[in-house]
Amino acid sequence: KALDSGYKIVIILAGLLNSLRRQTQIRADESIIGVDSSLSAKNLSLSEKLIGVGKNNRNQRPFSVTTVDGDFNKQYATQLQFEIEHSANPLVFVVKKNVSVIKNLIEWFKNNNLDLSKFPLLLIDDEADHASINTNNDDLNPTRTNQRIRELLELFQKNVYLGYTATPFANIFINPETDDDMMNDLFPENFIMTLDPPSNYFGADKIFLDQNSNVIRTVNDFSDFLPFSHKISQIPSFIPESLKTSIRVYILACTIRILRDQKNDHNSMLV
Repeated sequence: KALDSGYKIVIILAGLLNSLRRQTQIRADESIIGVDSSLSAKNLSLSEKLIGVGKNNRNQRPFSVTTVDGDFNKQYATQLQFEIEHSANPLVFVVKKNVSVIKNLIEWFKNNNLDLSKFPLLLIDDEADHASINTNNDDLNPTRTNQRIRELLELFQKNVYLGYTATPFANIFINPETDDDMMNDLFPENFIMTLDPPSNYFGADKIFLDQNSNVIRTVNDFSDFLPFSHKISQIPSFIPESLKTSIRVYILACTIRILRDQKNDHNSMLV
């Protein structure tokens, strides 16, 4: 909707980890860009690179500055030399919520553009409660990530900050009256909206509150293995049958995933 309304730049802060940024870039490629950025360096026709919305014959396709394998690092920022004004298409950046990366982005905008005030910016902050909040007591000395995000917003006269998080408590408790030499803090200025979970969401409500749920298996053979009240140094002397069964089920689940060509995907079991 922002792109259709004329926004020229979309920046997505995709968490602190490379895996999260890569995951978000894949989603952006499919649902916003329409081109598989993992194939950008390969000698393929454009039609072979199209995915998701790109197959709907869009006339003006946004350009992804970042790729599945390439964040906005210092080397890439130095090599990338062009003015936003010379790009006919909107620009999309999917970057880690990292002080250095955001600094690279700020410097790139400053070093390659004469007037940023005429370009509307949409900044999407994923997991907005993580690292984005100013956790320092002194309002004139914000934490570095918070400061960089605000500096980035301040570059653009027209900007929208949109934060997403499943746990917005830290964002709600930002002091909305605080000013400093950059701009107001990242308090949700205009609205806070609760999103309904999708129909296929499977979370705590369905596991613990749904009376028809059968995903919980009650374990009754643990009291001799590890009683509720025990010393921190206690070492179990045997493995109960329920835990043996769980381990076997986990191994079978991993085996099934390997047979589904998911051998490189993450598997975990918590005991």
